[in-house]
Amino acid sequence: SKTTFESDAIASKPPKIDNSKLLDPACDHFDGVIGSTLLPGLVEHNDYFLVPTEAWDALLAWYGGGPPICRFVVGIGEPSSPQFFTRVEVYPELPSDTSSDVDMENEVVVPAPPTIEKPLLKCVVCSRMSINRCGNCKLNSYCSRTCQTSHWKYHRDTCRAIISGKKVTAMDLVGRRGQTGLRNLGNTCFMNSALQCLSHTPVLTNHFISNRYQDDLNTDNVLGTGGQLATEYGILLKELWFGTASSVTPSALKRSLSRYAPQFSGYQQHDAQELLAYLLDGLHEDVNRIQKKPYIEIQESNGTQPDAVISAQAWHNHCLRNQSIFVETLQGQFKSTVVCPTCSRISITFDPFNVIQLELPNNNNRTFEIIYVPWLTKESFEDKKKSHLGPTKYHVSVSKRGTVGQLNKALEAMGCEKQQFLLCDVFQNLIYRALPDSERVARIRNDDRLVCYNVPAGSSALFCYHRCYTNETAMLFGDPIVITFTQTTTCEDESDLNDNSFRMSFLKLLAKHVFLANQDGANLPDTDSLDNWSEFQPGVKVSTLGLGNSGYLAIDWTDKLQELYQEPSLQNHESVLATKQAKLGGLTLDDCFKKFTSPEELDEDNLWYCSQCKEHRQATKTMELYKLPDILILSLKRFEYRNEVVREKLDMMVDFPLESLDMAPYCHATKENMIYDLYAVTNHYGSMGFGHYTAYAKDHEHNLWYNFDDSSVTAISASQTVTNAAYILFYKRRESTAK
Repeated sequence: SKTTFESDAIASKPPKIDNSKLLDPACDHFDGVIGSTLLPGLVEHNDYFLVPTEAWDALLAWYGGGPPICRFVVGIGEPSSPQFFTRVEVYPELPSDTSSDVDMENEVVVPAPPTIEKPLLKCVVCSRMSINRCGNCKLNSYCSRTCQTSHWKYHRDTCRAIISGKKVTAMDLVGRRGQTGLRNLGNTCFMNSALQCLSHTPVLTNHFISNRYQDDLNTDNVLGTGGQLATEYGILLKELWFGTASSVTPSALKRSLSRYAPQFSGYQQHDAQELLAYLLDGLHEDVNRIQKKPYIEIQESNGTQPDAVISAQAWHNHCLRNQSIFVETLQGQFKSTVVCPTCSRISITFDPFNVIQLELPNNNNRTFEIIYVPWLTKESFEDKKKSHLGPTKYHVSVSKRGTVGQLNKALEAMGCEKQQFLLCDVFQNLIYRALPDSERVARIRNDDRLVCYNVPAGSSALFCYHRCYTNETAMLFGDPIVITFTQTTTCEDESDLNDNSFRMSFLKLLAKHVFLANQDGANLPDTDSLDNWSEFQPGVKVSTLGLGNSGYLAIDWTDKLQELYQEPSLQNHESVLATKQAKLGGLTLDDCFKKFTSPEELDEDNLWYCSQCKEHRQATKTMELYKLPDILILSLKRFEYRNEVVREKLDMMVDFPLESLDMAPYCHATKENMIYDLYAVTNHYGSMGFGHYTAYAKDHEHNLWYNFDDSSVTAISASQTVTNAAYILFYKRRESTAK
């Protein structure tokens, strides 16, 4: 840092630091790392003093002022040589060669390394065609001094190595070009995946790594971050594209996010789509060229005026308040039509968007996995038509707003014999609770194990658990079995029905191992095994035992017998296969766009105010795409609220094209080119809150795809990008200005 002072013999305290006199007013370039350009010909100790960072911080705290001017300390010579020394590079070396046929008589000429056969003809920063080359190494091309300044920090050491005759690789010369991972700071995969997709958006990345964004920094915008978010984002992009490290740490950007968006502070998992939405808005406001936003009322049409006129006026009004690289490349326009069901009043508005959120069709239903356990009688075993008598797995679909009663009816409609259904939530081998018909299915969790017992109508049920002991600790295993009783059932009746010596002997043996237990499997106080066989002699009544009682039966299994225990064979109903095939077949983007543009009736908790009726109405709303941007971002709504608290994930397959996505059928502005190609995907694996995010992104220079899994970067084939984990899709208009 440098400081200069205005002396004042009268003042008792030195004035504020004023470094502005050192800056070149003819150059408005500002580098986010080293600051502004200095006046030429400044002399140390005469015009300025060099001080360490710590001294600068102290002086700034004492006297205030600025601006700070930073410079790098560079090494001269070989580090191992006794002649090696360091110096402050006050005027950064920016060698320039503005012609491909310059006179090289006085230049240092060295043979090019084997890995680099000829000078690069594209600007290494923004990929524009250029004949301007680095004046020293003659290899890197730059389209402007701005791009060369931006890249010099990363090129300087390589440039000197080339001049000294050392061999360098192509990566040393141009960097990893985006093939760089982002280290996980602790549940920050949601941020890393979104950043990688944005990083591989060429039109945005070129704007930032070339420092052109600095010309638009809006430090006074109260809706932005004072330029901090944009500056940190630009610095991170340079590390990703110019650096040679296999991965970098995005901690500075994370701190900036946490400061201005507290919802992303800490290290909890968040939604990548919510993070992306904030990044797009925050970066836009930081580089918004509008310094003072005028107040503009929202334009509304009743349908009598041409859409083109209202759309153009709405977009013009939007641009009066918003002008940035993000508006020009990422923002499109919706057309929203609302119709009052009472007076038929029409309200049409045109609104800007960054991301199109697509709801997945047919997701108003929810599918449950249910294990159906039939009631077996003597006739069941004699019925030769029944090839399977054990439990069967069903996949049953009902409305998300449905009840357990509707779930039971749907199960019966699939062919399950029903006398009386007893649907239970089985958790850790015990009956956690029985589900009443009136209960909403929204209360059932995705990981709940549902077992439906078919029991005789009008009977009461007693659950019997399988129990074993490990180190004198009771352990339950297997699914519970159900014993049912009616009000008139007696042991004498049971004896009449099953009067054979084998069954009597078996019951006597079993009675020594049957105990009364509580719901956790522990013996109830003051109980012993039901070994008093006199209680089961003919004529003794059995009390009615309902689910409300605290008593449960537990069957103890010895170690030897437990080895012989086998779970009943579980058969899959055809509905299970149908669900799997539906997931494999899945949906298409066309299905999602048709769902998006179809009319919908607003919910009762989202009523629309009709200015003609002077009442809130449950109106009909239709969304349409009217204007599309060059960069099209589509978010698949895989997460939704099952109830007021719990969110669930929809993991169904949505097929999307890698190339030639034709948006003409869904957009009114058909005069433009409507063909888009995929270049990045944000993926989510697992469930909500316990999942993991990754990104697929395309290297536009070599037409290759890569998988970005935090710090890991691996090459993949294009076909691997289409999976049911796809969450956010990034498309680029073909042959557009977004190159």
